[in-house]
Amino acid sequence: MSKTINPSVLGVSLALTFGVLYSICAAAFALWPETAFAFFNAWFHGMDLRLLQPEGGRAVTLNGYFYGLIGILITAYVAGVVFALLYNWLNGVMGGKGK
Repeated sequence: MSKTINPSVLGVSLALTFGVLYSICAAAFALWPETAFAFFNAWFHGMDLRLLQPEGGRAVTLNGYFYGLIGILITAYVAGVVFALLYNWLNGVMGGKGK
Protein backbone atom coordinates (compact mmCIF):
# COMPACT_ATOMS: atom_id res chain seq x y z
CA MET A 1 0.00 0.00 0.00
CA SER A 2 1.41 3.38 -0.98
CA LYS A 3 1.27 6.43 1.23
CA THR A 4 -0.48 9.69 0.46
CA ILE A 5 0.70 13.15 1.41
CA ASN A 6 -1.51 15.51 3.42
CA PRO A 7 -1.64 18.63 1.19
CA SER A 8 -2.13 21.08 4.07
CA VAL A 9 0.72 19.66 6.12
CA LEU A 10 3.09 19.79 3.16
CA GLY A 11 1.91 23.31 2.26
CA VAL A 12 2.48 24.65 5.78
CA SER A 13 5.83 22.84 6.07
CA LEU A 14 7.06 24.29 2.79
CA ALA A 15 5.76 27.77 3.67
CA LEU A 16 7.54 27.73 7.04
CA THR A 17 10.76 26.44 5.45
CA PHE A 18 10.74 29.17 2.82
CA GLY A 19 9.78 31.78 5.44
CA VAL A 20 12.83 30.88 7.54
CA LEU A 21 15.13 30.91 4.49
CA TYR A 22 13.68 34.24 3.34
CA SER A 23 14.23 35.73 6.80
CA ILE A 24 17.85 34.54 6.90
CA CYS A 25 18.41 36.02 3.45
CA ALA A 26 16.85 39.36 4.45
CA ALA A 27 18.98 39.48 7.60
CA ALA A 28 22.12 38.81 5.55
CA PHE A 29 21.26 41.69 3.20
CA ALA A 30 20.48 43.99 6.14
CA LEU A 31 23.66 43.15 8.07
CA TRP A 32 26.18 42.45 5.31
CA PRO A 33 24.80 43.87 2.05
CA GLU A 34 28.03 43.76 0.04
CA THR A 35 28.76 40.16 1.04
CA ALA A 36 25.17 39.10 0.34
CA PHE A 37 25.20 40.80 -3.07
CA ALA A 38 28.53 39.13 -3.92
CA PHE A 39 27.18 35.73 -2.85
CA PHE A 40 24.02 35.98 -4.95
CA ASN A 41 25.88 37.51 -7.90
CA ALA A 42 27.80 34.22 -8.03
CA TRP A 43 24.48 32.31 -8.20
CA PHE A 44 23.39 34.43 -11.15
CA HIS A 45 26.58 33.90 -13.16
CA GLY A 46 28.13 37.21 -12.18
CA MET A 47 25.14 39.43 -13.00
CA ASP A 48 25.39 42.55 -10.85
CA LEU A 49 22.25 42.41 -8.72
CA ARG A 50 23.26 45.71 -7.08
CA LEU A 51 21.89 47.40 -10.20
CA LEU A 52 18.39 46.39 -9.04
CA GLN A 53 18.79 48.33 -5.79
CA PRO A 54 17.32 51.84 -5.81
CA GLU A 55 19.96 54.58 -5.85
CA GLY A 56 20.79 55.43 -2.28
CA GLY A 57 18.20 52.88 -1.15
CA ARG A 58 18.60 50.14 1.36
CA ALA A 59 18.62 46.51 0.33
CA VAL A 60 16.02 45.68 3.00
CA THR A 61 13.23 47.77 4.53
CA LEU A 62 10.79 46.55 7.15
CA ASN A 63 7.80 47.06 4.82
CA GLY A 64 9.61 45.32 1.97
CA TYR A 65 10.55 42.43 4.25
CA PHE A 66 6.98 41.78 5.40
CA TYR A 67 5.56 42.22 1.89
CA GLY A 68 8.05 39.68 0.54
CA LEU A 69 7.55 37.33 3.50
CA ILE A 70 3.79 37.22 3.01
CA GLY A 71 4.26 36.65 -0.71
CA ILE A 72 6.70 33.80 -0.24
CA LEU A 73 4.57 32.17 2.47
CA ILE A 74 1.50 32.15 0.22
CA THR A 75 3.45 30.98 -2.83
CA ALA A 76 5.21 28.18 -0.96
CA TYR A 77 1.96 27.01 0.67
CA VAL A 78 0.18 26.84 -2.70
CA ALA A 79 3.17 25.06 -4.27
CA GLY A 80 3.18 22.49 -1.44
CA VAL A 81 -0.55 21.84 -1.74
CA VAL A 82 -0.39 21.51 -5.54
CA PHE A 83 2.63 19.20 -5.27
CA ALA A 84 0.87 16.96 -2.72
CA LEU A 85 -2.34 16.81 -4.76
CA LEU A 86 -0.43 15.93 -7.93
CA TYR A 87 1.68 13.38 -6.07
CA ASN A 88 -1.39 11.72 -4.58
CA TRP A 89 -3.21 11.72 -7.93
CA LEU A 90 -0.24 10.34 -9.88
CA ASN A 91 0.40 7.76 -7.17
CA GLY A 92 -3.21 6.61 -7.56
CA VAL A 93 -3.14 6.63 -11.37
CA MET A 94 0.12 4.70 -11.48
CA GLY A 95 -1.06 2.31 -8.81
CA GLY A 96 1.68 3.17 -6.36
CA LYS A 97 4.19 1.24 -8.48
CA GLY A 98 6.83 3.91 -8.07
CA LYS A 99 8.04 2.46 -4.74
